Order: sequence, then structure tokens, then C-alpha cells
Amino acid sequence: MAEPRADILFRRQSDGLFSIFLMNGFQVAAAQAIGQVGPEFKVLGLGDFNGDGRSDILFERTSDGLISIFLMNGFQVIGAQFVGNVGTVPTACYGQPPLSPVQLSER
Repeated sequence: MAEPRADILFRRQSDGLFSIFLMNGFQVAAAQAIGQVGPEFKVLGLGDFNGDGRSDILFERTSDGLISIFLMNGFQVIGAQFVGNVGTVPTACYGQPPLSPVQLSER
């Protein structure tokens, strides 16, 4: 099995378009846009929410605390769903293991 590598998730502020750079050290192995999310959502973190060994994206809608997850397989969003609401009280997000930018694809 390949050693996990960190990849880069970008968001274009003008329209909310997300792109991923799959990295190999300093080299971009592949890059692709994956879709748009409205400006009312912020990224809380990345983590493996479905146990497939790949990072998924956790979002929060800032106006009301609605939580959403994009389940990812490389560049492909394989599922997206609202999962709950934490309200508008400022919160910190923690995970087990801690949410972090980790492997977005299996190489």
C-alpha cells in the first residue's frame, strides 16, 4: 500500500468553486475542479467519514450551523448530505483522529 500523501483543497472566493491538487511531494500529480458550494458554507475540516481511507470534506453553513459532508473518491463527490445542525453559537470542530488535510485519493 502506498504511503499516504497530503493533497491540497482550494476554494475560489468569487464563486465558491472547489479544486483539488493531488500532490507527489512538490509536484502536482493531477488537478481538477470538483464543484461549487455557496459562500454561506465554510470548510470545517477533512476526515475519513465513511471509512474508505480517503478524506471527505466537512462544511458548516455559517448562518445557522447546518453541517454537511461531501464523501470523496479522489476528484469525485460520491455522496453529499446534510447531517445535522450545531446552531449559531461559535463552535470548535474536533475529530477522532483529529480532522486534518489527509489523503484524498488512493495511489
